[in-house]
Amino acid sequence: MKGKMVAKIEKVVAEIDLRENGIYTVRDGRLEKIEKLPHGFGKVTIVIENDKPTRYDTQYSKRLG
Repeated sequence: MKGKMVAKIEKVVAEIDLRENGIYTVRDGRLEKIEKLPHGFGKVTIVIENDKPTRYDTQYSKRLG
């Protein structure tokens, strides 16, 4: 008979304030909040490699006047 592979899964709970706008990623059981844009308008691109977020790029613009 072949051996069985048993996975031990641990439940981890994180608490966030849903009244505060934000962007979060979860990697290896850890919650990380993405930094807010300094001002103006912008976008955040999250790069995923091997099913995990590995980095993020931010781009923003500021309205003149």
